Amino acid sequence: QWVRAEADNRGLRSSTGYDQFTFLRTRFGALVTPAKNYSGFIQIQDSRVFGMEKTPTHDSKNVDMHQAYIHARHFIWNRMDIKLGRMEISYGEERLLGRSNWGNTGRSLDGALFIFSLADYLKLDAFAYRLNENSPPPTAADTVNVPDKEDRDFTGFYMTYSRSEKLNADVYMIGDFDHTRNDFTGRKDSLNRVTFGVFLRGRNGNFSWKTEVAGQAGNNNGNTISAYLMTGSAGYTFSHIKWKPAVSAGCDYVSGDDNPTDKKIKTFNTLFASSRFYGGMDYFTDMFRHTGQLGLQDNMVKIRINPLDKISAGLDYHYFLSAKKDKTLNSRAFGQEFDFTASYGLNKNMTFEAGFSVMFPGKLLKRRFGDYGSAGTWGYLTTLFEF
Repeated sequence: QWVRAEADNRGLRSSTGYDQFTFLRTRFGALVTPAKNYSGFIQIQDSRVFGMEKTPTHDSKNVDMHQAYIHARHFIWNRMDIKLGRMEISYGEERLLGRSNWGNTGRSLDGALFIFSLADYLKLDAFAYRLNENSPPPTAADTVNVPDKEDRDFTGFYMTYSRSEKLNADVYMIGDFDHTRNDFTGRKDSLNRVTFGVFLRGRNGNFSWKTEVAGQAGNNNGNTISAYLMTGSAGYTFSHIKWKPAVSAGCDYVSGDDNPTDKKIKTFNTLFASSRFYGGMDYFTDMFRHTGQLGLQDNMVKIRINPLDKISAGLDYHYFLSAKKDKTLNSRAFGQEFDFTASYGLNKNMTFEAGFSVMFPGKLLKRRFGDYGSAGTWGYLTTLFEF
């Protein structure tokens, strides 16, 4: 269970003051293992905001099934597992496929996952999820044959190599297919998109590094997709110093498009990424809407310290630019963001975390919020209880 109180003034308007609200998320799960190598997991979730029920006697009926799956280990072949049902997804840094646990509801998908343990250091996941079912199943045998052509499916594979901490490598290919007919173009398949990439990282003593490169191809409503993402960072931990400070620097680049009318989509879609990659204030969770299709370049520096065993703190600096220059404003400046966070682990079950962020907007971000020029600010306090 977690409780997160936020004070939000990200709209760049100092005159409006803070919007204050508190999230509450409760999850309860049960794992049943009736036989060796076979188990079932069920997790229910209630997600709400304090006071949204208006009156103390109102029932919002907000409980949902967050996860419910069967897990068969060594299924048919001793190196293959299978999971069927509703489940969370988490790969790499969750830059493309993540649980989105910072959000109050999180993310889970319906489908099947096949896990192949090819070696102790080599694992291959193949998955197929149904994102949208457009044709409800009939209650009985139907004399009319209705073709099942307008659903949305999400399939792919993700391979992980982890033989040594000096080099870990992930390779993936993901397909996103929406077979819904577009009412304007008449096309039966409105989306056929393939995302492919590699994620490399390693550690040698106190030095660490990571990089990811991904590309996208296909078509969306008759528009050709050609986009890419590149990330890279390196860091060093000064373990011989008392507070064990760690410093890292890097750059994320998400391709953009400065000519959206040429039947080509050049803005990279980050799929089912977890949030908070591009700054803690989440100004850029949707690359199409939040950057005006211009893409994003995030230059960052991060500092971490551990004053005590149970206390850690960090300061992140982000300098946000668009990948493509805005021709109207003749600018690439989104703004500069500072994020401060601190956490305290009271015990193995309870953790407290607090954060405060400020955004100094550039020309592009000011225009997005109606040309208001004040700095955006935001803070939170989270209490997390797990058992």
